[in-house]
Amino acid sequence: MLFFSSLLSGFALSIGLTRAQATDMIGLLNAGTAVGRPVIGILSDRWSQIDTAGALTMLCGLSCFIFWLPATSFGLTVFFCHHLWGYRWGLLDGTLDPRLVSTLHGARSNTTTHRL
Repeated sequence: MLFFSSLLSGFALSIGLTRAQATDMIGLLNAGTAVGRPVIGILSDRWSQIDTAGALTMLCGLSCFIFWLPATSFGLTVFFCHHLWGYRWGLLDGTLDPRLVSTLHGARSNTTTHRL
């Protein structure tokens, strides 16, 4: 997440936003993650974890092309950070990391595989 946060603030500066606005993007991304993790957990419990991870990964990729590339204003960048990307960032921590690794590799190798 640290890598993406630095890219996001650099992107905000490159489109002409102020340093304060670029820093706000990181906070909004984290706020979206706090909301997104429980929602993604509920979706993973309702449907299978692999289906949820696949669908949300596709939505993350599409949102990058639809909202991030044409973003030139503070409002659209906030929408992308908080509502689209921040909510789905919980996908990486809540679904893909521990659950998906243990599903694919078995619970025995979860610790070793997750740390790589």
